[in-house]
Amino acid sequence: MPVNFLSEAERVRLSQFPRDIPEVDLIQYFRLTQDDLNLIQRQRRSFNRLGIAVQLCALRYLGYCPDDLQQTPLAVLTFIAKQLNMSVNVEDLGRYGKRSQTRTEHAQQVQDYLGFRSLKPKDLKNIEKWLLERALEHDKTSLLFEWVAQKLHRDKLVRPGVSVVERWVGTARNQATQATYKLARPLLRTHNRKFLDRLLEKDSDLGQTPLNWLRLNAVNNSPSEILNGIKKVEFLRNQRIHQWDVSKFNPNRLKLLARIAKNSSNQGLQRSPPEKRYPILIAFVHQMLIEATDESADLFIRCLGDAYASAKRDLRDFRQREAVAINEKVMILKQLG
Repeated sequence: MPVNFLSEAERVRLSQFPRDIPEVDLIQYFRLTQDDLNLIQRQRRSFNRLGIAVQLCALRYLGYCPDDLQQTPLAVLTFIAKQLNMSVNVEDLGRYGKRSQTRTEHAQQVQDYLGFRSLKPKDLKNIEKWLLERALEHDKTSLLFEWVAQKLHRDKLVRPGVSVVERWVGTARNQATQATYKLARPLLRTHNRKFLDRLLEKDSDLGQTPLNWLRLNAVNNSPSEILNGIKKVEFLRNQRIHQWDVSKFNPNRLKLLARIAKNSSNQGLQRSPPEKRYPILIAFVHQMLIEATDESADLFIRCLGDAYASAKRDLRDFRQREAVAINEKVMILKQLG
């Protein structure tokens, strides 16, 4: 997938304060302590005091400071200004931002005060390794972005720009794809590769592709559905799927890839590059063998349960009929006696 995956609107949203900040967050992250005020009151000009206060609260809340402080929500400015005994004036933030050196100096002061620091090469390597491990479990870009942002905040590392984190996530996903394909290579012998390719080709006996046939769930516990489930199990076991060693795959990664196969079209999978397609199909057939086996057993048990319930009803009806007949015979016997 491309390294850059966010839209321009998403990049803007992730670079600013949220539009609505809950009151509980205002109290937790934007209430200024006496130590905060001591740092802020060192500034002589009012707009510098307001600016450094916004930077301090932003870093504490977001883990970074937005570039455009004039986009700070009015509720935040009002809350901070009230504690500084100032009137709310957005123009002050505009005056504060005109001198970049002041902002840079204040940003460093705020980082030192809160215990945050900028990323170093060693931190970057650790983040990339950590993110790759997460990408092997989950594939959703927005979730990975949120997780890495939370980790940076916990570790008190200043989050870099959105485009930088975006490249981290995109690169980690691509690396996860390559790592998964590397694990799949031992299973991609000629016979297995041909079998996986046939999953995407229409089968004349089935009237559809094996992929579609395998991912169709049973609609009831009729004998025909049970036999169809057993046929799926036999189909997969004949290819010795149960002997394929997938123990080195991350279990969550296997489930994720199998889910992708279930939700993808044949054409979409056929167009996918081999390093992405084959791991998806391997995970799919492995998961389908488990699910088809469980489904067949469950259908059989439910069928037995229905048969038992039906037999129980038949026995009750039979006993009722017999009871009536016995009563009639007893009455006749009484008359004869």
